[in-house]
Amino acid sequence: MGGFQAVLTLAFFTISYAAESFNCNNDAISDTVRSTYLDYHNKARRNVAKGIEPNKTGTLNPAKNMYKLSWNCEMEKKAQEYVQNCGANLGNLGTYAGNIANFGGAIKPNEAAPVVLQMWWSKGQQVGLPSDNVYNDRALYSFGNVSLLFVQLK
Repeated sequence: MGGFQAVLTLAFFTISYAAESFNCNNDAISDTVRSTYLDYHNKARRNVAKGIEPNKTGTLNPAKNMYKLSWNCEMEKKAQEYVQNCGANLGNLGTYAGNIANFGGAIKPNEAAPVVLQMWWSKGQQVGLPSDNVYNDRALYSFGNVSLLFVQLK
């Protein structure tokens, strides 16, 4: 990928009702980074569910059926393969949703994770979501993926 490192977040998560250990066979990402992504999403989703997540004006409407997420190693593997092949188009990911962020130079995943998560998540507050929760503004694409499309029903 030249001088760039891609950070790709796919639907690494599945709905979970019990704590699970990661047990992924991928040395490219540590359990610390996995925890960073997962904890960030669950905290942000909890704030949406409670109706305390900031919107451009006020707060987002409370969510119904906003479940706690757990990590999915198979989806992590797909994302890792995608990044290793320098994928620039997310269209080949089937039913998974994803966001991409490119960084120049060498950045470690544990440094990139909080930066990209905040970048994607903050779109909701920057652009603002309508009260009907219809995401018809393309500027909300990354926010929609982070907040809604990371759920794969079992």
